[in-house]
Amino acid sequence: MRRSTGRRRFFVPALLALCLLGCASTQARNVRLDVPPITIVGNPHPNEPGFYDAYDLFEQGDRAYVAAQWETAEALYVKLLHEYPGSEIAAMARYNLGLALEHRQLWERALAVYREFPNPPGRGVRLEEVRLRQSVCLTRLGRYDEARAQLEAILVQFGVPPLEANEARARLGIVWYRLGDEIMAEYYLRPALATYQENVQRGLLQYRAAFGEGFFVLGEIAFRHFQELKIEGEGPQLEESLRAKAAALFAARAHYENAIRTYEPEWIIAALFRIGMCYELMYDAILAAPEPTELTPAELAEYRQKLRAKIQPLFDKTLTVYRRCLEFAVQLNVTGDWVTQTKQRYEALLQRGRRGV
Repeated sequence: MRRSTGRRRFFVPALLALCLLGCASTQARNVRLDVPPITIVGNPHPNEPGFYDAYDLFEQGDRAYVAAQWETAEALYVKLLHEYPGSEIAAMARYNLGLALEHRQLWERALAVYREFPNPPGRGVRLEEVRLRQSVCLTRLGRYDEARAQLEAILVQFGVPPLEANEARARLGIVWYRLGDEIMAEYYLRPALATYQENVQRGLLQYRAAFGEGFFVLGEIAFRHFQELKIEGEGPQLEESLRAKAAALFAARAHYENAIRTYEPEWIIAALFRIGMCYELMYDAILAAPEPTELTPAELAEYRQKLRAKIQPLFDKTLTVYRRCLEFAVQLNVTGDWVTQTKQRYEALLQRGRRGV
């Protein structure tokens, strides 16, 4: 979560008046007054009058960050750290700099920024927060063992607040999934996500990205199970396999819907894509299911026609989900592989619809 200073603003005339009063008082009482050195430098924006200090740079960076002007925010935080390395707000500026780089997906640079923190990190920043951000960067870089080490260190660290500890558990579950261990992934994710949902009901502010991805990962585990199930056999066996595959679809969809409810743009798009893919694969699986063997060619043709008509709503629903996913991607300014895959499958499905396949 971004850091802010809560700075108090003082006007120059008031400061001058205070200095004059101090000088008069020292002359009357013959008291020595030591004034700390003050550095006044030019404004970083030449078109704006006045002077600036570390707080001004931080506030300008803060405004740029809130406006999603990541490069501008980065430049201002870097300037602050270069010109005021000993400032009491330097740690917060460094933390926000890392976040700005993350938003630009510059994971190596963000990781380098977080690794510059001492222990303890400094005013306004806690050690577990730095470790969490490092784990995010390491996960994005595919360095899962290093990410796991950071997260496990948080879980054994004394005094970690409950919200940060729960986020660490969720992220550790995600890392275990990336390492290929679904059992350990669920071991950490299920209680962490349950706690997240309880906290949502209580109105507690949480960093949602970890939990959006966590629900998505549970969806991926269920999606793999859904893919593995076949619709096969005859009579009761065929019906049972159809029910099992439908149940697996609903289980995966429930996790993806939870990911959407976190309102995290990346995981909204990823989850919508997967829901559309579930519908598409279910449609194809039903079409590929064993056909009745006792029918004549004419009856078989009629059976196929009726089957397609019966599952046409599933085909239409798939198109709707893919289309909405692409629309949301534009609205939420999301790009990347999930959007590319959605566009490809949507266009391919449109072509199938035109051909009546």
